[in-house]
Amino acid sequence: MTALENDINKLNMGLESLKRSMSEMKTDLDTIRENVRLVVSLYEMVSKEFNPFMDTTPEEIKQITDSLKEDIEELGKLVSSAISDLRELYGTPDIDSIISDVEREGSKDDQ
Repeated sequence: MTALENDINKLNMGLESLKRSMSEMKTDLDTIRENVRLVVSLYEMVSKEFNPFMDTTPEEIKQITDSLKEDIEELGKLVSSAISDLRELYGTPDIDSIISDVEREGSKDDQ
């Protein structure tokens, strides 16, 4: 009986030790969770200004760029229409030579 009582006391002491260790681990884990939450919050706060996936463009600039996009699309349509008209009037022109001529004239103007 005495041996069993001693064994039970040892088991109780071991169990209490495990409970304390688990309690300490739980406290440490809660502290780590809180620190991670704070770091993530700080990261989000700082990265908002530098996040390339967030649109922080002022409305004025958005309107200007939207207007420019529309103008470019219209210009593209006009160029396509002009090319079609040239093809109808003169047959199929050599577009590559026309483009190279225009580029050469542009490079001469740049010099």
